[in-house]
Formats: sequence, structure tokens, C-alpha cells
Amino acid sequence: MSFNIRQLNLNKNPAAIKANNIYEENPNNPKRIQKNKAKTVSLLNSGTQKNKEDIELKKASKRVRDMVSFVDAQLKQNPRSKFDPNIDKDIYELRKQLEEQRLQDDSQNTRLLKIQQQERKVNEEYKQKKKNMEITLEELAHEAEEFNELQRKRNLELEEKKDTDIAKNDLKRKKEEERAEKDKKENEKRQKDITEMTTLLQDKKKKLDELQNNIEDLQIYKTFLHEVCKQSEEFMNEDDKDEPDVESIIERYDQLRKLQQKFMNDGTNTEQMIDQFNKDINRLQHQLEEEALQYTSQMNEIKKQIEDINLENQRWQSQIEGKLSENNNKLADYGQVILAIKNLYYNQFKNQPNIQQQQANEKDSTENILKKLEWIQQRLIFYYEVRKQINSKEAEQPKSSANNPHQN
Repeated sequence: MSFNIRQLNLNKNPAAIKANNIYEENPNNPKRIQKNKAKTVSLLNSGTQKNKEDIELKKASKRVRDMVSFVDAQLKQNPRSKFDPNIDKDIYELRKQLEEQRLQDDSQNTRLLKIQQQERKVNEEYKQKKKNMEITLEELAHEAEEFNELQRKRNLELEEKKDTDIAKNDLKRKKEEERAEKDKKENEKRQKDITEMTTLLQDKKKKLDELQNNIEDLQIYKTFLHEVCKQSEEFMNEDDKDEPDVESIIERYDQLRKLQQKFMNDGTNTEQMIDQFNKDINRLQHQLEEEALQYTSQMNEIKKQIEDINLENQRWQSQIEGKLSENNNKLADYGQVILAIKNLYYNQFKNQPNIQQQQANEKDSTENILKKLEWIQQRLIFYYEVRKQINSKEAEQPKSSANNPHQN
């Protein structure tokens, strides 16, 4: 709890009020020195509300002791007739309250030990946090280097992969175009062969029709010759001079039959050839359709591979952007830490422009930041030592007062 001078009920004692006013109006009182000391102590213990309450309690206790000492000095210097007749009673009450306050101070000493223990703990935590901060700074620098190296490697891999895929796709497209051009030429050649064979087939068919017409025309002579041969065989005798002529007719007839058979065989072969040409045409058309479907499938597959590569590039791009954002956040935190250290450091030299100019010209390297942290730690240790001296002096004053109660 915070201590208030009103708890002493000074408003009911006119002599105490007058003494308090004289004490505060005196320009040589130690109150101002105590205020400066209290500011130093408050700066060291501004971390917790509990330390603030202890400082207020010590200030009030010191003020009461100084005020009582001042009243005793005034009583020695001035006759009693100038003060209220009840001043002895008021002084007795003040001394009684001061003794009660001293008993409370004894319990406050225990709290002071706890506070000192807590200060040591806070100092250890500060050192550990400083060490962790150094480790974190090194890790951040190492991670930044690793991330930059990884990003550089990823960019190189993406560029190489992109160039390789583009070269492969260009080579594959060129081969497919050459193959398609070659197939086109072969198809044109086959179509030309088919046209030539069709023309040849039509010519042979035309010749076959002509031969068939000739056979039909000669069929009349066949019947006639057949009848002639029969008659010649029936009326043939040894003296008949026409016998050789009949034999020549028979031979001619046999030749005509063989020629007819040959023409029929040629017609059959020609029809078979036409059927074979039709089969070849159908087979080539089917093969062309299959190859066209295969080329279409390959083109779709290539398009799909290109889309997969684009998706992979987008994924890598998003990962790189995420890493850049994370690195920017880490750099922002790092900048806030550095700015806080620089503010603490510059506040100590705000009345020394030459040092501020020298520090402003220095680069914000890790070594300079660590030096500033070391300097801040030394200043905190110095403030801690000053506070210990002040506390030791305040602790000695109650002991001396206890040894000399009449002086108090």
C-alpha cells in the first residue's frame, strides 16, 4: 500500500502544521536531495508497481523523520512560549507514530530483500535475454543468407528448367512437323500411285471390254468353224485336199480358245488387283486416321505438360513470395529491436551533440549494436550500485536513530 502523510492526522495539530510549513519553505531542507534520490530509485524500479509503493513508503518515512528532527531543532532554537502549549503532547504523538512507522520499516526491510532478490533475478533474465537476442540475431543473419542462397538456386533451377523444357518442346515440335511433312509427302505419293493405278486399271478394263467385244464378234465364226469341222470330219477321206485346211482351222480355234482363257484370267487378275488397291487405300486411310489421332494425343499431352510446368512455376513463385514476406517480417522485427536499442543509447547522450553525431555516422552493424547493448548493461549496473548505496544509507539511519532515542 502507498503511504500518505495525512495518515498522521497532522491537520488536527496546529503546531505540526506550522512546523511542516516552515520545513517545506526552508530552501536548505534535504527534501530536494531526497527527491532526486527518489527519482533515481524510481528509474531503477519503474518495472513493477510494487517497487513504486516501496519507494513512496520510504519517502514518506524519511520525510516524517526529517520533519521531527526539524521540529526538535526549532524547539531548541526558539522558546516554548512562541508555540502552542500543547506542542509537547503533539510531539509525543508524532514520536509515537514515528515508532510505529519504524516497526513497519522493519517489515519493509524483509520486503526490500525480496525486491533485491527479484532485481538479481531480473538482471539474470536480462543477461539471458541479451544472450538469446545475440543468438537470434546470428540465426536471423544465417537464415537470411540461407534463404538468399536457396532463392538464387531456385531461380537458377527454374531458368534452366524453363530453357530445357522450351528447347525440348521446340525440338519435339520440329520433329513432329518434319514427320507430318514427311507423312504428307508420302500420302501425296501414295495418292498419286493410287490415281495412276486407277487410270491403268481403267485402261485395262477398257481393253478387256474391247477384247470381250472381239470375242463376241468371233463367236459367230466359232460356231461356223465348229460346224465346218464336224462336216469335215464326217466327210473327210484320204483323198480330200482340204484336210490340212481343216486342221489349221482347228488349231486356230484352239488358239482362240486359249486367248479367250488368257483374257479371262487377265480380267480376273485385274479385278483382284483393283480389290487389292482398294484394300491398300482403306488401310492407308485408316493408318492416316490413327496417326492423326496419335499426333492429337501427343499434342494434348504436351499441352498438359506445359500447363503442369506453369502450375509448378506458379507454386514456386507463391513459395518465394511467402518466403520474401516472412523475411520482410523478420527484418521489420529486427529493425524494431535495433531502433529500441538506438533510442535507449541516444537518450543517454541527448545533451552531447558531438557524441550523437559520431553515433549517427556509424553503421548499424551487429558489432556496434552489441557494443551499445553492453554500454546500456553497464549503465544499468551503475544505477543498481547507486541504488544499493542509497538503500544502505537509509538502512543505517534507522539504526543510528534507534541507538540514540533522545536525539530523535
